[in-house]
Amino acid sequence: MKLTAQQVAGFNRDGFLIARDALQRTDLQPVIDELNEFIDARANILFTEGKIGDLHKEAPFEKRYGLLF
Repeated sequence: MKLTAQQVAGFNRDGFLIARDALQRTDLQPVIDELNEFIDARANILFTEGKIGDLHKEAPFEKRYGLLF
């Protein structure tokens, strides 16, 4: 992915750049898998302790953490 002059100028001005669609789902899958393992383990602990009443296992990754929170 090559940045445009406008993107570079925006980064220099604002100090950040939003590069939409720079990564594909397949690029992110290893990170998603690792986070899912962590979220599963933590959710199971909280469920066992009675701090949450639903594990939301049916929810997609993009929503599950928010539902558990």
